[in-house]
Amino acid sequence: MSVLFALVCLAFTALTPQAVTQRAVAEPADVAHAPPLVAPGVASPAARVQIQNARRSKLARRPAVGAPASGASLEARRARAQAVFASQAALQSAGAERSAGRENAGSVNAGQGHFTDAELGETTPPRNVIVILLDDVGIDRLASYEALGSEPAPTPFLDVVAEQSMVFDRAYAQPVCSPSRAGALTGLRPPRTGVGTVFLWENTESDPFNLSLRGLDTLPKRVQATHTHVPVAIGKWHLNNLLYEPNPFAHPIDFGFSEFRGSMTSVLLSESYYEYPYTVATRAGAHTAIETTYATTKQIDDALDVIDRLGNKPFVMWFALHAPHTPWEAPPAELLSGALGDLSTDNKLYQATLEAADTELLRFFESLRPAILSRSVVIIVGDNGTPAASFENPQSLPFNGFKGSVGERGIHVPMFTWAADAEPGRTEALAHTDDLFATTLDLIGGDASAGLDSVSFAPVIFGGTGARTHVYAARHRPNGAGPYNKDVSAVIGDKWKLQREDDAYRLFLLSNPPNNQLWRQQPFSPNEQAQFDELKALMLEIEG
Repeated sequence: MSVLFALVCLAFTALTPQAVTQRAVAEPADVAHAPPLVAPGVASPAARVQIQNARRSKLARRPAVGAPASGASLEARRARAQAVFASQAALQSAGAERSAGRENAGSVNAGQGHFTDAELGETTPPRNVIVILLDDVGIDRLASYEALGSEPAPTPFLDVVAEQSMVFDRAYAQPVCSPSRAGALTGLRPPRTGVGTVFLWENTESDPFNLSLRGLDTLPKRVQATHTHVPVAIGKWHLNNLLYEPNPFAHPIDFGFSEFRGSMTSVLLSESYYEYPYTVATRAGAHTAIETTYATTKQIDDALDVIDRLGNKPFVMWFALHAPHTPWEAPPAELLSGALGDLSTDNKLYQATLEAADTELLRFFESLRPAILSRSVVIIVGDNGTPAASFENPQSLPFNGFKGSVGERGIHVPMFTWAADAEPGRTEALAHTDDLFATTLDLIGGDASAGLDSVSFAPVIFGGTGARTHVYAARHRPNGAGPYNKDVSAVIGDKWKLQREDDAYRLFLLSNPPNNQLWRQQPFSPNEQAQFDELKALMLEIEG
């Protein structure tokens, strides 16, 4: 049992065993009467025994590795996915109405980036924005990208979504979970936020930095300022540690979200998708309990429930799945097709976890009311690259880096965007997860001026051109202002990429397909030297 699990469970030492293992967590109405939790210290021996016993009984019911699947076939799931987009006349008519309401679909005000009233149409309801993060998914894991050395999982729903969406071939993220989340929700790069690596909950002495919210503007705060949209967060948070005062479980609410449902950190630290600390937080308080519903299923349930309770209120949803992040374990059989066969390796378990997420995302889309989906923009993106341990033979793969590095496999991620009034296609426009800040606010008519490093890609969604000329990715340890014991970064332009590790630099030419890179060794040609000098100067400017 992890130390985190014992720490979080200290809050339940006064509860009966039945209450501790209760599956249901209080709804927001009940949360209003529950006192906020305080940062726990050291769990008592009695609490540890209680949780260990409960955990043994639950994990005994976990599906066995290699168990045969009993879910729908890939073909059946693909047909259902196609039906989501093809058979709902409401979506098509709503899309046509939107397109007729503006002279040039996807055009934006020069220099502003906001859709005009004339373009949107005066009677058009406000858009919803749903941002779905896939955890630890690089371009090598989805068939729609055909990446070199790829090992795609069975994802018929995501394959169909890609066919119906604008696919970004050059989307990037930070190398690990927490920096990507910090950048997306503040519009700021790691040198500004101080978030350069994952937040730890188990040993906060080694990670004393906290993402302070004093004076920090955030995406949900800007959404609140529109007075039209409700910002809600579902799933994995992973943006603070136990040192956050006065209540670490209220961090998403302090960030500006009206409601949060999910886990404060990675499922990895609770060791199972089948039992984990689960928090419901509103402005009235926070309630945390032990949840035993398979994590991906619970997150989809939460998202649908929150949207249902919002009625027709416009909303922005930050929907961060845990899947397919570790721990890799067999998902419920009904979420799998059986195409992977025996799940006896980390590679197969990773792919099964991603397939289960694909199945549940299909359920999410199928369950949304047409009136909601027809006026929503959905952005699906990876939060960083794929971990090396999920591949059968990672050293044989043709381009460098994995999750945690600034190599292409570490930061080159899938991203596709869907809207009822947007035409599908592919784009080579540069984009970054930092741009989710400006893009989301652009789509709902908000103010993105605080996101100093964020550039809206909203025009690209509707067939326009992108405004980015370069992207930046970095990882530093520990979090904070430095000094760092590990410091790597990369700047990527049109065709060239500069990687830095501490004081050593490497120049790459990005070739076709766009996920490949060729290391250029010195002595440089005049053109190579010019590219090196330009990218190094830009990197030094960004890093101060």
